[in-house]
Amino acid sequence: MIQPFEMVLRLRAFLLPLPQNCESLKNSINSVVDYIEGGWPGSNPRDMAFFEKATELNLTHAKIAAFGSTRRASSPVEEDPQIKLLLDANTPVVTIFGKSWLLHVTDVLRTTPEENLAMIEDSVRYLKAQGKEVVYDAEHFFDGYLSNPEYALINTGCCRKRGR
Repeated sequence: MIQPFEMVLRLRAFLLPLPQNCESLKNSINSVVDYIEGGWPGSNPRDMAFFEKATELNLTHAKIAAFGSTRRASSPVEEDPQIKLLLDANTPVVTIFGKSWLLHVTDVLRTTPEENLAMIEDSVRYLKAQGKEVVYDAEHFFDGYLSNPEYALINTGCCRKRGR
């Protein structure tokens, strides 16, 4: 199943005043898009202000999604500051990204492949337990697949066990 996911609003956030963004969302996007990514809570004051205003929109079709990362390596998901910010955004949907490419797992996150998979599973499981619809963004999936197809597929598979 393919569902439209709108990310342009996030890119426009720095160009339009917040009230204009909300009006645009309410008047046009709401009827044709299933999901609207509102931004990354905690990344800047403007994104959090958007999430505060978005709760007042009473959208009839589209669902607002907060965007962020999985929990940090060696951090309990219940205590992770990024996960807390995603929940504080008070959206029905949370989009989290995780590393699908082993190069990023070892060189950027500086963790093990097993811990990376645990980070994804823990984050999805916890957010689902909090009543959130979770969309997983398998970051750099095709690069990861070209490098190590088995790990890239396991990466998305571990997410399927816990969410979407």
